[in-house]
Amino acid sequence: IRSGFVGSGADPAPPGTPWAAGALVAGLLSAGFISLVRSLTRVKDDAATAIAIGCFFAFGIVLSSR
Repeated sequence: IRSGFVGSGADPAPPGTPWAAGALVAGLLSAGFISLVRSLTRVKDDAATAIAIGCFFAFGIVLSSR
């Protein structure tokens, strides 16, 4: 969602598309990341989800600090 806000260039971002687009991209990336972690490691589903949440939270902090 933060990426949609940053990508829109608006402050605050207008309601609608930028937020939905950012949420869609984040959801697809997290699903792909969880699948990648599951296929390359012996990590269980819940641990892969926790890893994804931590990574995306950290990425949001980096975007917010710019």
